[in-house]
Amino acid sequence: MSTRTECTPCPLCGSGEYEFLIRTQVQMQNAPGSFTFVRCRHCDMIYLNPRVYADDVGQFYPENYFPYLGEQAWGRFARLVYLSYRAMDRRRVKVARRAYPVQSESRVLDLGCGRPTFYGSFTSKQTARHSVWILAAGGGREMLNFPL
Repeated sequence: MSTRTECTPCPLCGSGEYEFLIRTQVQMQNAPGSFTFVRCRHCDMIYLNPRVYADDVGQFYPENYFPYLGEQAWGRFARLVYLSYRAMDRRRVKVARRAYPVQSESRVLDLGCGRPTFYGSFTSKQTARHSVWILAAGGGREMLNFPL
């Protein structure tokens, strides 16, 4: 998988000043690579930088992308897969909360949320949660009953 990336200013305020937060490995794919998350020094937004070119994003979401397969694809193992996703989401939330402590007035925006269980893992009822689906994954509205 050959992925082109570009360094970008903060998508919220336009600042080019940021600090490194964490580097994560590509997940749900049998491919090498990593993503770097940074925090804007001006507005505190956390985002990917460098980011994948828009034309290359689709390679991370093939037709057989695990979160899109649905429970029927897993048969009798569906419950185990569901529990595995939930455990992974809890780990992701811990990493996110370490990077930026989420409080009652915080807003969480998950862009390109695929199967949006991570989004649903922010359990504070006071935390404003928003989701933007880059690709039409379907199922999120019914699965978690939240606005898309």
